[in-house]
Amino acid sequence: MVSRIASARALGRAVAAHCVTLGELLFYLEALAMAGGARPGDRIEHGGMIAASLIADIAAAGLIAVTQPNFIHDRGDRYLEQLGYHELGDLYRLRSLQRGGIVVRAGSDAPYGDANPWIALRAATDRLTRGGSIIGADEAIDRAAALALYQAGPLAVGAAADLILYDWPDDPAALGCVGLTLIGGKIVWQA
Repeated sequence: MVSRIASARALGRAVAAHCVTLGELLFYLEALAMAGGARPGDRIEHGGMIAASLIADIAAAGLIAVTQPNFIHDRGDRYLEQLGYHELGDLYRLRSLQRGGIVVRAGSDAPYGDANPWIALRAATDRLTRGGSIIGADEAIDRAAALALYQAGPLAVGAAADLILYDWPDDPAALGCVGLTLIGGKIVWQA
């Protein structure tokens, strides 16, 4: 792993590692340290289990966490059966990572997760499993922060847009409805 990171560095590239378990995350953090440390753009993919004790280290390294809050909804009932109570707070963290100074982005992990971003957005704001249980209520974020998980920044002038237009309801708990979706500048869905 250290050799692969060094090869990426020689090419001027950032690295990302699939870290669903705490063991994978610890392995990745140590490999980065042995390879000379993290660089801008290095990412933790999933961050399925992040212990609170590692948040400051991840922030200090400048790592980006790309997570899937939809897994709280999609797989949460199974997590409740399989994990110990003390582990549930470490699942797909959001608020604590952001408060700790970590840049957090989201994705679906399709086809393993639901590609519908509204499932993830709702799970980010309510932390509800499909069966209606709550996992990690302290990790819930508001809708503006949830939407920001999918916003990479402003578009470059002349670039083709991937864009979703939606209403912004007065109810701060509501996410609204999608009215138009553009991918590569082409309309793929319209209400």
